[in-house]
Amino acid sequence: MATLKPSVQNSIAPVANRVDLAEHVNRTGAEFLKLDLELGLTFSGIALQAQDSERRARTRQLSRKAYDTVLRLMHRVKLTDEDAQSLARTLIRLKCDLVMLGEII
Repeated sequence: MATLKPSVQNSIAPVANRVDLAEHVNRTGAEFLKLDLELGLTFSGIALQAQDSERRARTRQLSRKAYDTVLRLMHRVKLTDEDAQSLARTLIRLKCDLVMLGEII
């Protein structure tokens, strides 16, 4: 009897494994969004305190990139109510920092 290649065996995994994988991918996505927002806040904090205009501009841009990335990707992740509220609060904080830095949002 022929055995299936590992790639074929993986493609016919039980539904439970696929559900577990989907949940894992979703949790990972939610963690990414949280971390990217925290990174954005870190960069905006650095920008707000920077005396050097180049450093201020560079860290403002990095902060804005994090903000835009989260806005672009957040609809792809199913968030718990608690995570959604936390994400919304952090987005508001980051948006306020960006506005203080001169960004038009």
